[in-house]
Amino acid sequence: MKHLYTSLICMLIFLTTCYTQEWESLNKQFNESLNQKSYEEAIKTAQKILVLSEKEHEKSSEEYQTALKNLAVVNEKAENHEEAIKFYHEIYN
Repeated sequence: MKHLYTSLICMLIFLTTCYTQEWESLNKQFNESLNQKSYEEAIKTAQKILVLSEKEHEKSSEEYQTALKNLAVVNEKAENHEEAIKFYHEIYN
């Protein structure tokens, strides 16, 4: 039984580490695309971040809210104003 608990704890730590690495990698890609004004690429990456954060966190979490804000900002910069408003609306409601 002790071995089972140890295995479960190790698996949980591994999964958390994988999530963190993926989150950091996607955020780096997002920021690079945004800085290079590659807005369509930044939007695709921000959408992946949103999906990941939705899987791992509640919608009220800081991670999820940050993903929404990233999507709102990049859509605003890309002049996709209706999309930006949609994400801002979700953040503030």
